Amino acid sequence: MIDRRHIGHALPAFTVPVEAGRLRFFAKATGQGDAVYVDETAARDAGHAGLPVPPTFFFCLEMDAPDPAALRHLLGIDYRRLLHGEQQFRYHALAHAGDRLRFEPRIVDIYDKKGGALEFVVRETRVSNQHGDLVAELTCVSVVRNAAPAEAAPPVQAGAAAVGAQRRDAAARRAEPRHGEVGPSNGEAEPRHDEVEVGMALPPLVAEPISRLTLALYCGASGDHNPMHVDLDFARAAGRDDVFAHGMLPMAWLARQLTGWVPQRSLRSLKARFVAITGVGDRLVCGASVQEKLPAHQVRLALSVRDQGGAEKLAGEAVVELP
Repeated sequence: MIDRRHIGHALPAFTVPVEAGRLRFFAKATGQGDAVYVDETAARDAGHAGLPVPPTFFFCLEMDAPDPAALRHLLGIDYRRLLHGEQQFRYHALAHAGDRLRFEPRIVDIYDKKGGALEFVVRETRVSNQHGDLVAELTCVSVVRNAAPAEAAPPVQAGAAAVGAQRRDAAARRAEPRHGEVGPSNGEAEPRHDEVEVGMALPPLVAEPISRLTLALYCGASGDHNPMHVDLDFARAAGRDDVFAHGMLPMAWLARQLTGWVPQRSLRSLKARFVAITGVGDRLVCGASVQEKLPAHQVRLALSVRDQGGAEKLAGEAVVELP
């Protein structure tokens, strides 16, 4: 069992420069086609000081710590038994290429479920810029499987062969635009709070099937080199049939869907729970719909990512502020 005395422990703080080239690489790896994220002229024309840091990229920058495995080393966690359970971002200001961001991580909770078979480590990180302004707050929930790898739950099967035609048809229906959908801005005026209605859906984002190249590109762009995602021998030694996608990859696609609807400055929070493993060959559909209208011109959206057979991979929510 993980020693609960580590609750409240502050991990070493560190500062990371935001590089424009790396932001462009991340845009390529996540299929981001908006010029604001790759072209400085387009970014400045949109009111940015430079290329903006995409909504989920703060997680990638946090892995630039001098010792990115400091948490595992401190708690004695075996890499093969570690999974990313949840991730949340709360946004206070935009960050751009050229900024220097300071990360201050802390362990805020450790708990277990299923009689200790699963342990959870909650890490919160404050991110501030070179002026000392708070930019974002991150919450990461890591899951440690204490059963031996061979005894762990079997991996999620990937591909259409693993599901029936009925589930495929259901996924296709979910991907079809529905009456009353909220469309992307595409250069038009962003949606207004008094115009959106509960139940309205954003157009789905349908990603290309996940390939080994997809995973390799994301590894390089994100800095997340967990061998479970690219090393077949390592994955099999951990009890998996094959490598599988980073949970943060479809979360980046959800962020793309949101910033295709409203400018990134409107995003107040983004949260995802990683429900199931996404395999090589899976084709994911990102969906979002208005769940609740909040005070202060804010809207809560329900988020979901499903594969070609309708199996849910991510479930989450976001809050945006509208004019």
